[in-house]
Amino acid sequence: MGATCLHVRAAVWGSADNRIAVLLVEIGGADDEVLLTALTAQGLKVITELDRLALPVAGAWRVRAGEDARITLTFARRTVLLDAPVELPGVWRWAARRRGAVLLLVGADLDLADPDPGRRRDRLAAIAARGALLGAAVSFESGTAKMSTGLREARRKMTSRGVNAR
Repeated sequence: MGATCLHVRAAVWGSADNRIAVLLVEIGGADDEVLLTALTAQGLKVITELDRLALPVAGAWRVRAGEDARITLTFARRTVLLDAPVELPGVWRWAARRRGAVLLLVGADLDLADPDPGRRRDRLAAIAARGALLGAAVSFESGTAKMSTGLREARRKMTSRGVNAR
């Protein structure tokens, strides 16, 4: 198999207080079947419909946003898939911090270079409909807020039981 090339685009879906930080990763040069099999084995799920996403948190995956807009995407708790500067929309960090997670979508031929968000979404929907789009909710860590989703959830549970989680 030849070299694999990653193209990445950050986006925000939704509006007002219901915004979701999205990280789209296009893998080029890879055989679709090999890609789907390998990433599914690492916890990503096949997405068939964009408008009905109910994804579990893929525990072994993490997205970290540094202060310099550098995004690091890791899986299997330590393997780095991506470590590069990514242009982030203005409310992307806010949405990611608010939910403690990022929606990660991965596939081939996503055409992320297309500047038209409507055409990109239509393309994503078509790729999802044929079962070639993978995704998961991925824990988010910011350069300024390093609390993982797991820790945040544990604190929430302890607080709801009357235990001081500080």
